[in-house]
Amino acid sequence: MRTLSIMTTTEGWSGVMYLGVDTAGIDKSPIQNNSPYMVWYFIFFMIVGSLFVANLLVGVIIDQYNKAKAKKGEFSESDDTEVKIKIILAVNEMNKQKGKKSQSAEPENWRLHVYNITHHKLFDKFIITVVLLNTFTMAINSY
Repeated sequence: MRTLSIMTTTEGWSGVMYLGVDTAGIDKSPIQNNSPYMVWYFIFFMIVGSLFVANLLVGVIIDQYNKAKAKKGEFSESDDTEVKIKIILAVNEMNKQKGKKSQSAEPENWRLHVYNITHHKLFDKFIITVVLLNTFTMAINSY
């Protein structure tokens, strides 16, 4: 049970996986890479255990919370609808004001140059290229 809880929390699961791959049997010394097929079991458990079960747990907790609020009378569908309407109106108002220029003053001196560089249309592409080159360089170093 402890092993499954370690796997579900995803803390140190790879060490548990390596120990599982090295198992030789009950009361036998471990043999390195004795059961390589066990890797598939651990990967499957990580996908099902940590993702599916964790999401299921969160869903049940939220569902029970909403049921408890509904029993107390603090929450109703009409309240939910009113909140949604207010959110939609606020988003529409923000979209209307999107085209308006902000009231903040433009930067001066060296800040104006930095502002112009960072707001240029090629700046985002340059940053993405630098990040990809960095990732490629780190991959080469570890490979």
